[in-house]
Amino acid sequence: MSQAIPDIPPEAYLTKVLDHPNQVEFYVNITKESVPKPKKTTVLLEFYNRKKEKVFQETGQMMEKNANHYLYIFTINKDDIQLEKKKRNYDLFVVVEGKSSSLNLNEEFQVDHSNSFFETKDFMFLLSKSKENSAFLRAGYKHKINTVYDIPNHIHSIDFNGKEILVEGEIHHRFFKEKFPEATYFFTIKKKNGMYLKAPLIVDGDIFTAKIDTEVYPIFPKGKWELSIMVVHENDEYFYPCYVKDLREKNEIFEFHVPRYKDAVRVKVESSNGKVSAKTSLIHLVAHSVSADFGEDEVKLSLGFPLPPLMELLNGKEDELYIRLRERDSNEFINIPVELSKDNNIAFIHASVDYKQFLTGSLEWSKKWDGYLSSKVKESSFYNIRIKVNEDETIADLEGQYKTHHIDEYYFGEFHTTIYSNLSFKFAKMPFYRDASSYHIENNDLVIQGNALFEIPNSKETFDMNILLVNRTSEESTELPIELIGTEDPDNNGFITRIPIPELGKLITEFKEIIDVFFILKGDNFYRKVKLGLKEFDYFKDDVLLSFEGTMNDDKVAEYHLTTTPKGNLKVESFIYEKDIYNEIQDFKLKETDDDIWIVGERPDTAQDNGYQFFRFVRDNYPDIEIYYAIDPKARDKELLDNLDHVLDIGSRKHIEKSLRASKLIGTHDLEYFLPFKGIKVKNYQKAHIRYFFSMVYWAERTWSTIKFFINIHLIYLLFLPNMKRKWLKKNLVT
Repeated sequence: MSQAIPDIPPEAYLTKVLDHPNQVEFYVNITKESVPKPKKTTVLLEFYNRKKEKVFQETGQMMEKNANHYLYIFTINKDDIQLEKKKRNYDLFVVVEGKSSSLNLNEEFQVDHSNSFFETKDFMFLLSKSKENSAFLRAGYKHKINTVYDIPNHIHSIDFNGKEILVEGEIHHRFFKEKFPEATYFFTIKKKNGMYLKAPLIVDGDIFTAKIDTEVYPIFPKGKWELSIMVVHENDEYFYPCYVKDLREKNEIFEFHVPRYKDAVRVKVESSNGKVSAKTSLIHLVAHSVSADFGEDEVKLSLGFPLPPLMELLNGKEDELYIRLRERDSNEFINIPVELSKDNNIAFIHASVDYKQFLTGSLEWSKKWDGYLSSKVKESSFYNIRIKVNEDETIADLEGQYKTHHIDEYYFGEFHTTIYSNLSFKFAKMPFYRDASSYHIENNDLVIQGNALFEIPNSKETFDMNILLVNRTSEESTELPIELIGTEDPDNNGFITRIPIPELGKLITEFKEIIDVFFILKGDNFYRKVKLGLKEFDYFKDDVLLSFEGTMNDDKVAEYHLTTTPKGNLKVESFIYEKDIYNEIQDFKLKETDDDIWIVGERPDTAQDNGYQFFRFVRDNYPDIEIYYAIDPKARDKELLDNLDHVLDIGSRKHIEKSLRASKLIGTHDLEYFLPFKGIKVKNYQKAHIRYFFSMVYWAERTWSTIKFFINIHLIYLLFLPNMKRKWLKKNLVT
């Protein structure tokens, strides 16, 4: 029977709970102001579930009177507590003359003289408190393992011996032994995502011990962990939290450090509301002074640490100390022995790092190495402490670089601090700064200007700089010189290159081509090829930086568009036209038409995706719609279309004429694959309806029903099509 909880509270405090074989007693202090007539007033203790339904009630007896309160005892026969046969939480309330309040659990609770856990024939109860210090019971039905709630598992001690986490505690073993004798037990450190570390539980009476071997587990992520007893019953796992006996905050904190493959981990064990948890975090050590002296063959690194925290972390293992550098991508370490000296409260670490250690493996990309101060635990195990830098005091001391020529490349190395002030070392190719700043057509040349910098101090080698143009498809190329010019910035070399438009024409033979623009840097023992791009840019797919044309021969003309890739690199897109059709494009591109022409395409060399299926469907069922399929005439799938009409060879006169007048452009991929011009230059393209199909070759190859599904989806999507009403569409969906 549901009953509302009154809002005006008396003040009541739980002081003690006593467990007897057949009864349980609750001792409650109630302020005198809450009980004006103690001999005539009925005081009730009530249990409510989280739906605010009263499930149990007991009348209290006044036992004694003190200065500010009355002490009441509520004696409950255990057999009278009949609850739902499941896991539930029950809030405790005290009712005085129809007025109720939560029963508080605070410093008045007598921990040493109370039972926070008691049992009835059918239920197990654990006393807990909320964040607001209100008392509640966690109740579990005992006869099914999946309805058992918390049980009184208590942690007595937890420590780390250099390899194993050692745990000793108390388990309510008798209950499990009687109810589920075939169960097995483990101690676990468990995260909320389900990951856990475990060890078998060794039980002697109600006392258990466990040893978690940290070397068995390759990772020990930072974050919060729950300390639990895991019971395995009929191949199912059940987790029960561990507690300390003091329901108020247990002040004692266990803390230890665990060496891992990469970073040492600090484990801090504490309790909240009696429940024990562990918080893991990575250990770091702050260097108050640091310097890097870059010599010809090695860099000498010196660091100063406050002595007490260093000695505490090393824990007597300072005999075999190393600076360890971990490469981020490969997780490989370089071990560098160090010298340790002490002066007052400062420990000084000195190490010499040979540059040759970095000149191994692939050096195509820059490598970053994180710095650790490490002590050797055993032959192959290190205790790695991440080095942080007191950046305000020492960042200037890290300035400096090592630069070297190795095989056919130049490299540099430098120590630096990360955004989190961690010490790191970077080893990379010497940067080659180059970017275009302007471009224009002058005297039938494409003129590009910009800045370039590749500076090697103390190097006598001279370098040549050239522009390399490469056809992306045929890989035909041509190399052209650049001219260095003075700039106002002494650290940068200005450059200018003039690319004759006829030289571009020599690289193209097909209707549509792409030419990439590279910067070439060459020395006696050095070669570097990098793309030329813009330093600052906003990428827009249809954006054109510069358009120009060039004569191929008496019958053909090439149209060029200088554009960028998404990364800002320059490229030249080209189209080859017959002169008369090119003139038609120029005359027509700013005009608009009312033609209703649909062009469908995929990649230029295929006809097997949703675009092809859609085209076939429309041609078979709605022949009045003027729809065309565009494909490269050399495509491997061209034969699929040989018996169909309305097929356009990309680059043909008919393809260009229909594309100029198209009102609908429909594709599974980039429309540029089948457009015969740079669309943004054509007015009709700007106003055309553009739609993309999802590319679903895999599904289309499976079943016709799948094809029908996607056709129907896209037909619904294309409701804008002329003369197609919703009723017509619904009637004509593929069935």
